[in-house]
Amino acid sequence: MARQRISFLESNVEKIVLGVSVVVLLGLLAWQFGGGGNTVAVGGNKEVPISNAYPMLETQAKKVKAFMDEPNPKLPEAPAATLMQQFEAATSAPVAPAGSLAWTPEPTRLAIEIKSDQIREGSKAALVPLPAPGKPVAVGFMSTIDPVEVQGALAAHPEAAPWFNAKEAPFDQAAVSVEATFNGADLRKALESDPDGEGTAFAPLPKTWYEPTTHVMMVELVRERRMPDGSWSESTVIGGLPGRFSFAEALKQTGLDQQALAALANEAGAREEDVLRPEFYRRAELMGRPAGDAWLPPTESSAAGAAESDDAMGKLQRRLREIDRRIAAMERQREELRRMPAPGGGSPGRGPASLPGRGPGGGGPAPAPGGEHPQIKQIEAPLTKLRAERDLLAQQIEQKGGKAAGGAGVPKPPPAGPRDVSPLLTNSSVRVWAHDISAKRGETYRYQMRLLISNPVFGRPNNLSENEAGLASRYVVPTSASEWSDPVAIDPDGMYFITAASERGGIARGSTATAEVFVYSWGHWRKGSVSLEPGDGLTAVISVPDAAKIAAMNPAEPGAPMPAPGPGGPGRTPGAPEGPGGPGGPGGGPPGAKAPAPEKVPMTTRTHSVPVFLLEVAPVATVSQGAGGAAKVSYMAYVREADGSIVPVNPESERAREAYKRLSRDAAEGVEQVNPKAPPPAPKAPPPVAPPPVAPPRPGGGGGGGGGGAG
Repeated sequence: MARQRISFLESNVEKIVLGVSVVVLLGLLAWQFGGGGNTVAVGGNKEVPISNAYPMLETQAKKVKAFMDEPNPKLPEAPAATLMQQFEAATSAPVAPAGSLAWTPEPTRLAIEIKSDQIREGSKAALVPLPAPGKPVAVGFMSTIDPVEVQGALAAHPEAAPWFNAKEAPFDQAAVSVEATFNGADLRKALESDPDGEGTAFAPLPKTWYEPTTHVMMVELVRERRMPDGSWSESTVIGGLPGRFSFAEALKQTGLDQQALAALANEAGAREEDVLRPEFYRRAELMGRPAGDAWLPPTESSAAGAAESDDAMGKLQRRLREIDRRIAAMERQREELRRMPAPGGGSPGRGPASLPGRGPGGGGPAPAPGGEHPQIKQIEAPLTKLRAERDLLAQQIEQKGGKAAGGAGVPKPPPAGPRDVSPLLTNSSVRVWAHDISAKRGETYRYQMRLLISNPVFGRPNNLSENEAGLASRYVVPTSASEWSDPVAIDPDGMYFITAASERGGIARGSTATAEVFVYSWGHWRKGSVSLEPGDGLTAVISVPDAAKIAAMNPAEPGAPMPAPGPGGPGRTPGAPEGPGGPGGPGGGPPGAKAPAPEKVPMTTRTHSVPVFLLEVAPVATVSQGAGGAAKVSYMAYVREADGSIVPVNPESERAREAYKRLSRDAAEGVEQVNPKAPPPAPKAPPPVAPPPVAPPRPGGGGGGGGGGAG
């Protein structure tokens, strides 16, 4: 094998590298010591040698010291604060430097609404007219009020005493309930509108002024009375129902600030049912049974009256609606108790006993620590019984060919809007009602409704024009008034009907007429009949429940002296929903047991006179053919009214009047009320079903063989 020769480069590579390194080192030394030397930049000037830097620094220091020692230095102008513009620019700019992200087909931007608390520069804020509620429905009615309710109303408002029709039980009261529908979405449109359109003098209200805290603080009725000549009297403002929750006193305070008004508005939102839909007073009880029909909202009451043509079916339908209302009230009470914190007790006037009843009751029993309120369990059992009774009534109505409309329950709220927007502004159909207990018997009225809304411009006089600056001091602003309701007539304190008239033959010849007189007592109209001859005044003897005997039999009845209120309420909190007891309710006791017959109501008589005199009975010209072809003559009765007018009365027309049918039907129910029938026995429990025989277990298989032992 031949020997390889080493090249020159391979044999001298170390010498070459060493030589290059020496040359580079010598160059660096020459540049360091033979060049211009090191330089530095001083005060933003050009580079200078290090040796010249120190004198320049000394000169700069003397200038700074002289500026600091100057007694009146010239300060720089402060830059304009543009934080909002910077924030808007930052939020509207793209997140990434590129206009779009690599994986998105189109550029994507985030829409963020900036809610400013300021109005447009150079403009003023102004309120446009707020929308009115819809046309109200007014319904007059009679009710016998629980004395505990009357006591609570008079304790809170002693000036309301003249409005109640009696000073002791029975508290038979005439009243009017008025209901309308309000469009909260239209209210929102009004608040966010620009008062002058394209102009620049006014600007829309900032949303932060009204969206979170716009609530109805009060519902106000305006009433006019029909005069004898057919005209209407001057308007009268009707306040809230005495004894019920109201912001009237709170809004009379002076010195409230924006924060305090916002707190009141938020409380109004939390107590929407109390403000917008207050329950009428609870009815009294007569021998443990409710006195009369339950109160219904006006739209439900008027629809019910129009639908009740058949007496038997109408009675069942009224009972069904009454149970539905009681179930809804108890469910609402249960939900309110569930929202309350479990630990601790309620304070007087704010506790669970006053919330459901919307009255001045006390705190009620304290919830068990760590659990739900004990009153919830007290509601569940009666609520179950009421639902069972409703199912039975609905079955009876359907068997008679009717239809059990609707189910009971708490009304569902409208769909929830943004959390920072008042629910009022997102609800286009808000039911609102109020009551008038100052209406007088025998009068005819009409009503308007308006709502008092928390004022969005309160405390902002500098943002309003000179003409509207006064609005800034008002806690509430009214909506526009609704149109007038249809006239509503209140039943007088005794109604009479001439139901028959004839001429007698024989020895005692003469004219005669029969009048039926109705008076209201203990939840129903009571009827008395009287035979009249020409010249007789109208005086009838009517049988009514005896309040004195009822009180002696059971001191807990409404005829007894009213108990004094205490910290927990007087046993029955004013305004609290009625319990499940009532006529026709499911009875307790073992299945198949015969329920005891309810006690009859002790009765007394009342003499009622009507300032009417029978003048004459005469045949009319119209002759109709009776049965068998015999002629039948109709008679007309002529009576003189209290004002001296002579009025012809046709008995047949009287008996066909809707008012006569209504009072006669209610009087018949009043007879059943004072002479109750024993309820049917509870259905017997079905015989127990023997359990199916249990098959013996199948025999198991043999166990596995053991392992073989060692041989």
